[in-house]
Amino acid sequence: MSAPDSPLTGDPVFAAYDALALRVPVGAMSLAARLSVVDELMGALELVTRAGQQHVMDKILAILRREMLLVAAPFAAADLASLLDAMAELEHEAGRIAPTAAAFNRHARVVTGVLEQT
Repeated sequence: MSAPDSPLTGDPVFAAYDALALRVPVGAMSLAARLSVVDELMGALELVTRAGQQHVMDKILAILRREMLLVAAPFAAADLASLLDAMAELEHEAGRIAPTAAAFNRHARVVTGVLEQT
């Protein structure tokens, strides 16, 4: 149930997010506005408690997963590799007992940078 022409259609890593990612209408906000929300959340990571960091990281991951599933045009091979590597690092960092906001944000910027180019 991925977005049509999604480069991640059938990818087992993202399969669980397909139904969740498509619940909210896409037209509600522009891509730039949605990525602006991600930037604001990334800024908040330095200001919240450990539990708050985990919550905010989970929110950022959910937004970025959804954006990746909604991309209609195929990614260039290098961009897709960068996205998948950065997402793996984001997942790893968010799953750590003591995640580092700076490391998480560094990888999130890679993802948002590629998404902004689409």
